[in-house]
Amino acid sequence: MFGSGVRFVFACVMTVAAAGCGKARFDYAPVSGRVTLDGEPVADAIIRFVPEKTGDSAIVGPSSVAVTDADGRYELRVSRPGTPRGAVPGRHEVRLDPVDDPASDEDEDVIVKVPRDAAGPRSFDVPPEGTSTADLTYTTGS
Repeated sequence: MFGSGVRFVFACVMTVAAAGCGKARFDYAPVSGRVTLDGEPVADAIIRFVPEKTGDSAIVGPSSVAVTDADGRYELRVSRPGTPRGAVPGRHEVRLDPVDDPASDEDEDVIVKVPRDAAGPRSFDVPPEGTSTADLTYTTGS
């Protein structure tokens, strides 16, 4: 009834349409702040905000990431390409990731900017309107 070319085009159109169905859309809020450790700015730290699951929804949204500048300041960017700066509103787990040591050829050499046992925020609530005061203040046991 239909030629193979028509069936192929129809299959392609249906595949593209199905791929777009159910695609979650998220709102993003601008988030920036400063990271300090024992009162000093933490430069070149990788910060990751990972949305936490709330309620029955299995969809939590993409994480956001930033790197601090020399003064410890950062501005989050959603980790998906083509998305705006910021984060999905809601509660997030805050992670400070180790940074590879560019002066070393060893795979194991990383710089930990904030020790895991430092006291400080492990989560952050991103308000729907965003915030410019998402300051992450950490202290060591000394």
